[in-house]
Amino acid sequence: MVFYCRYSCFVLITGLIAGSYPAFYLSAFQPLQVIKGQLFSGMTKSRFRSMLVLFQYSVSIVLLIATMLIYKQLDYMQNKNLGYDKEQVVVVKRVNGLAENMTAFKHKLLQNPDIELASYSIDLPGDDYSSNSMGVAGRPPDEVNIVMMNHADFDLLETMGLRIKEGRWFERGYGTDSMAVVLNEAAMRALDIQSWDTDRVVRHATPPNEHFVSPIIGVVEDFHYESLHRPIRPMAFYLLPEGSWANRLAVKVRPGQLEQTIAYIEKQWYDMGSGQPFEYALLDESLEKFYRNDVTTRTLYTIFSLLALFVASLGLFGLATYTTESRTREIGIRKVLGASETLIVKILSTEFAKWVLLANIIAWPIAYLLMDNWLNNFAYRIGISWYIFVLSGLFTLIIALFTVLYQAVKAARSNPVDALKYE
Repeated sequence: MVFYCRYSCFVLITGLIAGSYPAFYLSAFQPLQVIKGQLFSGMTKSRFRSMLVLFQYSVSIVLLIATMLIYKQLDYMQNKNLGYDKEQVVVVKRVNGLAENMTAFKHKLLQNPDIELASYSIDLPGDDYSSNSMGVAGRPPDEVNIVMMNHADFDLLETMGLRIKEGRWFERGYGTDSMAVVLNEAAMRALDIQSWDTDRVVRHATPPNEHFVSPIIGVVEDFHYESLHRPIRPMAFYLLPEGSWANRLAVKVRPGQLEQTIAYIEKQWYDMGSGQPFEYALLDESLEKFYRNDVTTRTLYTIFSLLALFVASLGLFGLATYTTESRTREIGIRKVLGASETLIVKILSTEFAKWVLLANIIAWPIAYLLMDNWLNNFAYRIGISWYIFVLSGLFTLIIALFTVLYQAVKAARSNPVDALKYE
């Protein structure tokens, strides 16, 4: 919402600036000067036109750099290793509607050769996890941290492709695992646990005098279960016994068998007679919701950077037309003295290229500060590479040269006799 407010203000201010100059300038015309053809005389007006084009190109370059960096950041987020396998994972929602058929439903799915694994849990990446305060047994009660909570069955580790760093995951051969906990690395750091195999954690509950003490049996490597806008938060896993209440079922499907497998899952769902509608989502698509605003920002910046560049090019074309018109006699004299068409085109093009290069010098630090501030919204971000600025400079320079090339060639090919007669 803040972005759209800033953007609306930017458009309003730019419109006022762009519209005020022609309004004041046209209202200041003297009828006698218009009749005499002296409308465009004076160095001050010429300089102001040049400054206006300079401003337009500076804005265009800032928007262009912003667009390229936004594209690069989104590409980084989409291709970053999240610490688990998000591809080919179907998330069946509201599985608690199966009630006593939850275990039978999972076993039925695993009979399909196109389904590799399945696992029940309370939440999965992309969901809003619940949290609780947690501390270490033997430490003062006020030394606690907020830890995200999840309950999962024996198969979540393998289904999601999570990796154990130390210890182990829940196993069926250990009856005491129902009271145990598995932490991620962020939780180990937040709780300042040095020896996972000897320390025990205390999960505080409401009312405050109730708490649960659990041994730590393993540590999973950190994985991004939330947006890359924020750092990985501490998480604790507890065992979800078979047949217990769950909210999600993650189903790992073999590559190339997604559509037919979803149809199979849906059939089994209704065969179980849950009475609930079948709802599912693909895990990779569910994670995209984190970046919808960023995708919208990228689209808007792309559109308006192109529009700004187009408007700036129109301004530059007008300035080139005015400049070549005002230097008609100079060009004629140069041609009489032996200047080639190539030299005249070079002289005129170089003059406009200087303005574009100056616009880059102005725009680069502004774009750097703006985009560095925007990228700071991400806990995991790209660096601002120097070649982005060079590419934007080359692109705008090429556009500018192509814009003025027509007028420069036209002036260079004009008849010097007509030019010397020009008033």
